[in-house]
Amino acid sequence: MALGFNDTNFPSASATLVTGFPFSLCGWFRVPAATAWLPLMGLHQQSNGTRFELAYAGNTDGTLVANAYDGGFGVARSTVAVTPGEWFHGVGVFAAGDDRRVYLNGGAMGTNSVARTWSEPDFFFAGALDKAYAVDAAEVGVFASELSIEHAVALAGGVSPRALARSHSLVAYQDFLTRLNRPGVGPVMSAAAAGNAADHPPLRAAASPRINVPFRVEGPWMSAGSVATAAGAAGGQTVVAGAATDATNIFGEVSN
Repeated sequence: MALGFNDTNFPSASATLVTGFPFSLCGWFRVPAATAWLPLMGLHQQSNGTRFELAYAGNTDGTLVANAYDGGFGVARSTVAVTPGEWFHGVGVFAAGDDRRVYLNGGAMGTNSVARTWSEPDFFFAGALDKAYAVDAAEVGVFASELSIEHAVALAGGVSPRALARSHSLVAYQDFLTRLNRPGVGPVMSAAAAGNAADHPPLRAAASPRINVPFRVEGPWMSAGSVATAAGAAGGQTVVAGAATDATNIFGEVSN
């Protein structure tokens, strides 16, 4: 099962996960029907208040947003609203100071090009942060790279962040399956109190119908291509040439 967090028990870590653009935030979330801005996950700079976050805009139109804040907002807003009380998947892509994208359930992409100043974040969190409303969260990840719409579709289809072809750039990951650090990837997260138990989001195993399952899809989900090719043989030994690139996949990774 997943966990629910509010302002009294949200998990966090004081850590620098990214040192510049691009980077991406992703996760499964479920929000209440609150008329409030609810942070879902993000990276903050603790001294000056700069933040990069996924949030639910319940105070306005109920959309999913990817927000860069440096004293002013730079909000990429999904083209459809979130349905309160139901699990949804969100991806926020922070490609540059003036290039942000958000994907809701693998689509409904919104963009924003307002220039916002970079300030290196040193705080990672998930959950409602400064709000009393409980936000359920699962399968959250931070990538030090720019996720594509194909990645967003795969993640919304139930693929684990650890199984993406971009997994080499995964700098933080928590599945929040019953507890924190189960184990995770990246910094150890802590919280003032235990999260509230919640059912896990519906994940998809290959092409099967969407069902509730108590585990994530690790892969192989799809395999394609090769990391290296044989360049020749000498004395019964195969000489391997070539190196993995961002466009190649190893077994267990997703082909996009």
